[in-house]
Parts: sequence; structure tokens; C-alpha cells
Amino acid sequence: MLATENVYEADELGTSMSQTASAKANSIMFKQMMPYLKSANIILIIVNHINEDVSINPMQRKKAQIAYLKQGETIPGGRKALYASNAIIRFDESTKLKPDEAFYIQGAIVDVSILKSRTAAPGKSIPLFLNQATGFDPILSLFLLMKSENKLAGAGAYLKLESLPDVKFSQKNFKEKYIENEELREAFNKEVSDVLKGLVSNYTQIAKKSTEYGYMNSIMNIINPDD
Repeated sequence: MLATENVYEADELGTSMSQTASAKANSIMFKQMMPYLKSANIILIIVNHINEDVSINPMQRKKAQIAYLKQGETIPGGRKALYASNAIIRFDESTKLKPDEAFYIQGAIVDVSILKSRTAAPGKSIPLFLNQATGFDPILSLFLLMKSENKLAGAGAYLKLESLPDVKFSQKNFKEKYIENEELREAFNKEVSDVLKGLVSNYTQIAKKSTEYGYMNSIMNIINPDD
């Protein structure tokens, strides 16, 4: 949506010429901003849309702007922001929740996936639980993550953790039991923490080795693990 005033006034419909001019203007803007952002330790968050590539020849495949974009998807605004970003995260609404089904809550489940990251493995996806009345629900989001990773044993109203087999729950009453039962809360927090760490396990190991043995030693261990 970013466009300089003269580009916007010249062509509000957004032809290929105006898009090229906008991309060039954005590139200049990011180049000028980056040194100031780094020196002031400011994190810039950009919100953008993923568009469908409208091509005259739909059979002709184009190389994706970045890995893990789906075929035919594009991110407008030029390439500078994509190259300069430390992380690019996409949000896709996957499931609508109805008050008389599943969790008995009006809302939606949104899949969050990493398209690019300098600190974590891209391509990973985790679910977020959005309650229409109260907003983001971290407890049920983590429950969905454990369920999607097959970390919950049992079925239906008799779900359980492997580390706490005597405590049963269902997805409908999990949040209530999580809040009330300290034993369940501690066991769940430990197990879900291991799952979350697993999303960036390789990078965590590298960082740990870098701290303990020095950066060069960690790199050599990766190249020659037997040494």
C-alpha cells in the first residue's frame, strides 16, 4: 500500500509503471531508514498483503520472490523490504469456530507460518486461537499446538499428557482445568516448552555452542561433527 504522493496522484489504479515507481521509492526509503533504525535499536514492523499473480500466460511459472510462498503468490511493494527483513511471517485463517461446535466459542483458528527468518527454521507453522469476544487466547493456542504435534494421548473427553496420565480433560474444558489444576499446568507448560524449543532446535544448539566454546569452534563442529 506504500506509495509516494506523486505516484499515487498520477495513477490511483496502480498500473505496472506506478508499481515500479512505488517499489523504487520504497527501496530508497528503506535504505535511508535502516542505519537510523539500527543505531536507535528500533524494530520496524511492516504489514502487507499477499496477492495472486495475474499473468497473461497462467502456464508460465515465475520464480517465487521468497521461499515458502505458494505458487502464484506475490508480495507487493518491491523487493527491498523482503531482502532487508529479519523475519517474514504469514497469517492464514484456516478454521472458523462456532459457539455450538468444538470449543463452543465464536472465533477462528489462524495458522502462522515463517516464510523467512534469520534465527529460526522457515516453513514451520503453528496455530493461533482467536476468541471473537476476548481476542488472542494463548492457552488454547498452545493446546492446539500440542494437538497438532500429536503430543496429547487419548481421545474425546479423555485426553491426557504422557507425563500426567491420571489427569483427563477434553478440548472443551481444557482451559478451565489448566487454570484450576496446578499439577496439570506445570506438566503442560514443561511439555509445550519442549515443543516450542523444537521449532528452533538447530539454532538453539548453535547459539549454545557459540556461548560455551566460541563462535569458530561451533562452526567447526557443524562442519566436522566427528572432530
